[in-house]
Amino acid sequence: MRLSLKRRLTLTQYSEQYEDQTVVAVSHGGFIANALITLFDIPRPGTGTWLDPDNTGLTEWRYADSRWILVQYNIRYHLTGRK
Repeated sequence: MRLSLKRRLTLTQYSEQYEDQTVVAVSHGGFIANALITLFDIPRPGTGTWLDPDNTGLTEWRYADSRWILVQYNIRYHLTGRK
């Protein structure tokens, strides 16, 4: 199974299993970057653009109407103390 398909199935499974609930997942930044590539159907090889989320950066997704919505990416308020 291609890794991108596996990521999509994992995320979809979570969205169905925990429907109408808030889920907090701790992950490696590589998974976050690859989830963006997968969910936005960015072709591989891509454009050469690099996604490099910071350590402990927060990324928020919402799943509604059978689609993923990126709400926030790599938020660091908790590290800097400012918005």
